[in-house]
Amino acid sequence: MTEKYSCKFDRWADLLVSLKPKDNLSIHRLSRETDITYTHLHRMLTEFERLGWITTYIEGREKRIELTDTGKEMKNHALPIIIELKKKRGGKE
Repeated sequence: MTEKYSCKFDRWADLLVSLKPKDNLSIHRLSRETDITYTHLHRMLTEFERLGWITTYIEGREKRIELTDTGKEMKNHALPIIIELKKKRGGKE
């Protein structure tokens, strides 16, 4: 049970860290950068949007992602914790 949770935490943490305030990344690009499949990433982003951390919008043929003020605040609070946990587990920052 712990391993399943751990994996989910790692994915969420990686995704949260990858989101930049002014990047406005497309889902395809973010999928490549985070090494998360498009389908799994879409599910995660749907949850992030439900939590109010991101907004999505269509630009041309791409769906883009933007951090909300709540998302920026969450990232600022979570980042030091994520970095510390990854160090303790031997992962990269």
